[in-house]
Amino acid sequence: MKHFIRLATATLVSTLLLSLPASVFAQVQEDPQLEETDMSMQTMRMNQEDTTTNESETTLEERITERKSRAAERITAARARAISARCNGAQGKLQATRNKAESLRNLRVNAYTNLSNRLEELSAQLTASGAENNLQESISELSSRIDTYTTSIATHIQSLADLTEIDCASDPEGFQLSLQEARTSRRQVIESAATIREYVTETIKPELQRIKQSNQSN
Repeated sequence: MKHFIRLATATLVSTLLLSLPASVFAQVQEDPQLEETDMSMQTMRMNQEDTTTNESETTLEERITERKSRAAERITAARARAISARCNGAQGKLQATRNKAESLRNLRVNAYTNLSNRLEELSAQLTASGAENNLQESISELSSRIDTYTTSIATHIQSLADLTEIDCASDPEGFQLSLQEARTSRRQVIESAATIREYVTETIKPELQRIKQSNQSN
């Protein structure tokens, strides 16, 4: 029985090592559309406060009001007119950015979940065979990082949705603040994905290699 478990473990480890680059190593890039959509307006300063509230439970109006409450300055009348005149055209392009972000979210979350599930399977097999390993600790840390990514991408997608749904011509300030929110949350998505990639590269992959070598020597 233990011999069968070792064979199954070896197969799973090899499969995981081969699938890691395709599933979690791809780097999230800056989105040029978000950086280009500024309507020649200078960035408005916003107070950096904790905004981890579940945005899906709030309305568009509530989210816009909250962003305005954090703004350290108001836009001028001239800026408001310039945004109102050009924002409708930008909204069409931002819809494409939103669609892309949603597809990226689905692909990555599925890949991360699949990796976590297979590591859980491997951990169970190792436990059944009596082999010592640190996988459960690694799985717990990975799950925490995946949760951070899931939260950041959800916030980003919500901010993009707000950008496409807001009546920007009548509320140019709300549009500008939502654009800044989208840029900030995009950076958080990039950072959280990078921490997962780093952890898999520097911790999980070496642990899998160690398990593979130990399995082969037994």
